[in-house]
Amino acid sequence: MKKILLSLMFVCAIVVVRAQTVCSPTAIKRWDGSGLPGDMGTGRAGSPTNLFTIDGSSVEWIEHITGVYAYAGVNKGGFEPNPHASPVAGGNVQLDGLKAAVGVDYDRDVPGQDHRDLRYFAFTYDQANVYFYFRRPKNNTAQVSLYYFLDINVDGFMKTGEPVIKVTFNNSGSSIEMGFYSAVNSNGTAAGSYDATKGNVMSATTTRVKNIPNTSEWAVGSADGWNMPGSYNQLGNGVNLPALQVTNAIQEIFAAATLSDTHPDGVEPGYGVEFAVPFRYIGLYTATGLTAGTAINYNSIFTWHVSLGSGNSGVSGAEDNAGGCCSGVAVSGFPNMNKNATFASTSFYDYRLSVTYSNLKNVNTLVGTNSITVIDPKDANGVDLPQASVQAWVLNGVADADCTPATAGATEQFFFDTRTVVPDINNNAITHIEYKFIPIGTPPTVLVPANLSACYYVNINMQ
Repeated sequence: MKKILLSLMFVCAIVVVRAQTVCSPTAIKRWDGSGLPGDMGTGRAGSPTNLFTIDGSSVEWIEHITGVYAYAGVNKGGFEPNPHASPVAGGNVQLDGLKAAVGVDYDRDVPGQDHRDLRYFAFTYDQANVYFYFRRPKNNTAQVSLYYFLDINVDGFMKTGEPVIKVTFNNSGSSIEMGFYSAVNSNGTAAGSYDATKGNVMSATTTRVKNIPNTSEWAVGSADGWNMPGSYNQLGNGVNLPALQVTNAIQEIFAAATLSDTHPDGVEPGYGVEFAVPFRYIGLYTATGLTAGTAINYNSIFTWHVSLGSGNSGVSGAEDNAGGCCSGVAVSGFPNMNKNATFASTSFYDYRLSVTYSNLKNVNTLVGTNSITVIDPKDANGVDLPQASVQAWVLNGVADADCTPATAGATEQFFFDTRTVVPDINNNAITHIEYKFIPIGTPPTVLVPANLSACYYVNINMQ
């Protein structure tokens, strides 16, 4: 009887939002204690009492997320196109285009003035709160409002009841309130922008040429330039919000503060704002408050689209719209898969490796393989199998969405690619031999639904 050891290497694990890939350049830095990439422990700086404070200072953001402020060196009310050029945590940062720029750094919207131009936003979170940070490229005393549309079921749509954070600020102060979205069957002539169940889509479904100064540019899949057509419903004076409490040993925060910057020529308030919202406030709402059982927590993923408007113009009066990297919707986290593999023989020459993926996040996630590596195949006596025999094996990968082999999907054959002899650290001896097999066509993938499981099988014939 032969015996072999297999390892499956993932081609990717990606969040799937309305059939578009949502990306981030690096792991998102946060303090959730998960131990996954980007996790900094429990509580900021490892202490549950040492949190981000909402006090109008950029110091904590500069240290942990944004990097040093890049003062333009003109005057304290001048133009700041790139306020933090070298972020500490690139995955936490999104940069929107400039309204007057030509080339790659341009805005699909047509904001009328620089101080109403979305430019720079960042976020992080711990086990109790989400912390947001926003900057515009030019300061002004005029009041502006930010609307953060939070897609908590991660389907790329805002349905009626999904949460909206509204922050209003100028150079003298700021305020924050929680509300919810109402979807409407209207967005010009854009087909697919409304679904009776899902609501209004968060990114463009069609293309449109920018016509300055009248219309924004639409690009399919882009949140930049795409205005949310629904309406915002304010919750009355906080009476429908749960009282702030200590959650997971961390004090919940619901507050906003206008940022103040200290420069050689004086202090300048108003370029931006920071604010924090408890995870318990991010849920599905009705006119009377949170719907029971719908709030998310720090283990969840959500996506967002942000709009900026002047004064109290409301959602429909937004001048600038933006999302995350690649101009799509922004995402708060990454997939988290638990993999359980079993190996069984169906005959003397036929084996099956069964891999069950358990999705630990609230997002549909696509997983697949770009190669299968066979490590040190040996016979029953522990003797290495001949190279020619291993290279002749036939491997077939099968994706199975419901872990029912009888209803598994199409099969993709893997063929021998390379043989690698792996030495020890000093190159003095062989530690093992690897045989790599790759698919001849498109690698098989399987969509693992949010909080559920899916399977992947590798059938090996050794004749």
